[in-house]
Amino acid sequence: MNQPTHINERIANEIRINTAFEQMIVSVLIGASFCGVVLFVSSILAALFGGYVWLDYFVGQFVDALLYTFVIFLAGFLAAAILITPLFVALEKIPYRKTWPFVIAAIVFEFLLYGLFFKDFVGAPARPVWFNISMFAPGVVITLIFGRRMQPFWHAEARMEQAGADETLRLH
Repeated sequence: MNQPTHINERIANEIRINTAFEQMIVSVLIGASFCGVVLFVSSILAALFGGYVWLDYFVGQFVDALLYTFVIFLAGFLAAAILITPLFVALEKIPYRKTWPFVIAAIVFEFLLYGLFFKDFVGAPARPVWFNISMFAPGVVITLIFGRRMQPFWHAEARMEQAGADETLRLH
């Protein structure tokens, strides 16, 4: 028994959205872990070059990197749930399959998130470069990973659209 096409398309759209959300969560895990490792390695290298080699410093930096990774994961999951998934749905309707709208959305989300939690963020005196990089790099890294992970799906959909619709329902 064949189902009507509009039901099949609705199911296919939900599967596409779920796939994009899963890819975003995987990207958040990879990006948060990467940023945590970069923070840890850079702080350890700075300590080694500065001549400060103590076990308690290494343990403290490791705990700081874990906390940083956890906070980045929570913020990334929140962004994926409330911002990136609806943006993906809106862009799929057009269809526009590029990474840069997600990068812009991530930067805006990070700016708003840091402005919400740090009262002196907006209008504060100039901050060190490393502070600005550590604030805005995770979102950019995560969305670039997301775009890279979504490329095969976007290319498959573009090929399917070029080939034209046939009797077979293809998800990606």
